Amino acid sequence: MACSVRPLARLGAILAAVIALAGCGLFGEDEKPSCPTISVLRDTERLTIFRYGAGRDVNDIEFEAEFGEVRASCELKSNLVMVRSRVALLALRGAAGRGSSAPLSFFVAVVDPAGRILSKEVFDSPIAFKPQQQRAGSSEEIDHSVPLAAGTRAEDYEILIGFQLTAEQLEYNRRRRPQ
Repeated sequence: MACSVRPLARLGAILAAVIALAGCGLFGEDEKPSCPTISVLRDTERLTIFRYGAGRDVNDIEFEAEFGEVRASCELKSNLVMVRSRVALLALRGAAGRGSSAPLSFFVAVVDPAGRILSKEVFDSPIAFKPQQQRAGSSEEIDHSVPLAAGTRAEDYEILIGFQLTAEQLEYNRRRRPQ
């Protein structure tokens, strides 16, 4: 009989652990709502500003910027997902950079499951450089609401972030991309 008590004791311990985990919300009640996928749109992840004129080599760069970490948290309210994003922006002063700030503009767009843009907002976020400082950064917190269509889930939607580029800047990024 001693041999059969051990398996029962283990089974009891396992059941107690499952019950405890269920109380912690592992099975749905206190579960955090899922979020839409959030990502940086390809070819818009970098911004390069050249000084005025025809030159387009490394000596003509005033500054370059890119996205750092992008995070999101969500809260479900009826058929609406409230998303709070934190976007890190990083800038590097180039050889031609003389100004005290890098005037960055970036967008945040919400895309539905069919690939349609539901909303797009452009944000201005200048990054200030101290004298002689080569690198600087900032962080922006952005709130969005994503209306969920019937039969869809938050993770069926996408939030795209990117720099608001001119046609010339977009083409420059595409040429730089590894093939």
